[in-house]
Parts: sequence; structure tokens; C-alpha cells
Amino acid sequence: MRGKEVKMKDYDVKRERTKGYLIDYLGHFKEITTNTLEDFIYKYLKTFNRSSFYTNIKIYNDILKNDLNINYQFDSTKYVNECVKSDEKNLFTKEEVINLCNTFSNSMDRFIVYALWHGISGKELIDLRKIKLSDIARDDSYIIINGKKFICDEVMQKYVRGTRLAYAYQTYKNGKYSYMEFNMENPYLLKSRCIKSNNNGMNIMSLCSIQQRLMKLSKYYDEEYGDNIMLSARNLVKSGILYTLHEKEISENIEWTLSKIERYFKDNNIKMNAIEFYRTYREIFDKDLIK
Repeated sequence: MRGKEVKMKDYDVKRERTKGYLIDYLGHFKEITTNTLEDFIYKYLKTFNRSSFYTNIKIYNDILKNDLNINYQFDSTKYVNECVKSDEKNLFTKEEVINLCNTFSNSMDRFIVYALWHGISGKELIDLRKIKLSDIARDDSYIIINGKKFICDEVMQKYVRGTRLAYAYQTYKNGKYSYMEFNMENPYLLKSRCIKSNNNGMNIMSLCSIQQRLMKLSKYYDEEYGDNIMLSARNLVKSGILYTLHEKEISENIEWTLSKIERYFKDNNIKMNAIEFYRTYREIFDKDLIK
């Protein structure tokens, strides 16, 4: 029963997030057409596994009918082959993710994206969200995560240092810069907004805040560089694992089979669908997308 309650909570969170994206998206059009609604599916509902996509379409249809009074329902089977596949725009090599991070103006954003790519996540991203300043080495060379040392490369050290020292978050809108100051008494590396509901900026950053930030970064990158990418925690974590396995395949001459990937996931406590991952890996490797 408890599992079902958590599941429903996740569903509701996803529904509210999708509704927010949809309302924002439709606000840019004078007239709502079938093509407009269909384009939203291609732009916002893509994912890496079929079950997630079916849930996305179910939520989408529910919002259209019950929240927006739009009398049109989409058949998931019509779009599943286009929307559930390995899209190289949403999978990043190490060099690509560093180049991406360096376009962001805030160190915190750089750290979040790079840390997720390195697999610092956990259920509801708790491993990322709960990092405290006291968990970080004085020289930023490592972070203690779940009692283990995570060794930071030079890039990670730079992003950690910048995040640790940042006293405000910069935003740019309508040609103007604005700054959201942090509560520097907050013990966490990732600091939240200083508002009453967040204990004046002392609480741990929420999962929703990170998800919204990734979406805004995706939108920013699209507007600035004309490249429609989809940043999400899952895509970033998956990209990092794909890159790591490919590096091992080259350096250690490993031919990754489904059983070997399942073993690797078990040994490294990776909670992903090995079958879906293996299919993605083979698609990418056969196309030589990761080099």
C-alpha cells in the first residue's frame, strides 16, 4: 500500500509539471491546433522507455480533457516509435557535457548537470541534493557520498568551488539581470531560495526545483544556440554510464552483452532497466555516436 502511495505521488508531480510546461507552451500561440498539440508531444514527452511514454501520453490526454477542456485525445501507439528512441541530442559525451556546462552563467547549474552526468543522483536525486559543505574536501578533490569518497576531476573541482563560494543565483529575463541571494548559513552545497516556505533558504533543495532548473536550462540553450536538447536527470545519468561503458569497451576490450550490463548494474548499484539500456547502447555503438 505504501508503494502505491509513492507511485501516485510521483504521478501527480509529473502531471503538475507537464501541465505547467503545456500552459507555458500554449501561451505562445494565438490559435491552438492539432498540429500545435502534436508538436508538444515531440518536444516535451520524448523519453527512453515505452512505459514512461505511455504514462506521459495518459497524463497529457487527461490534462487536455479535464483541465483545458480540449476535446482531443492522442493515441500513444501512433507516436511511440518516434518518441521512444535514442536521440543523440539528448545523450552527451564527457566533452559535450563540459561544453554545455560552460555555456551556463551559474556554477550551481554547471555542477548539477556535471554531477548528474557522473551518476550522483539517488532516489529523487537525494544523493545530489543532500551534499553538505562538510562532505567536501578542503581542496575540493573529493566529496563524501553515502560514506564513500567520490573523486572529483579538475572540471568537477572547479564547479564545486564555484558553487560553494556563490552567494547569489543570476537570472536574465527581458534584457535585465537579476540576482537571488542565498542564505549562506545553509549547510548544503545546493542552496534554495530565501522564502518563508523554505525556512528562509535553510531547507534542502527540492527535487522539483532541480527538475524545473534543468528544463529552464534546456530552454535557454535552445533560445541561445538554436539546438533543441532535453536536459533531464535520467538523460544525464544515462549519458555518463553509456560513456563510461564505451570507454571500458575500448580500454579493456569488453564486449558488452545484456548479461554483462546486468552484472555491472548490480555491482555498481545502478537502478536502471538493463534491457532498455542495452538496446540504447547497441544503437549508439552501432551508429558510432559516442567516440
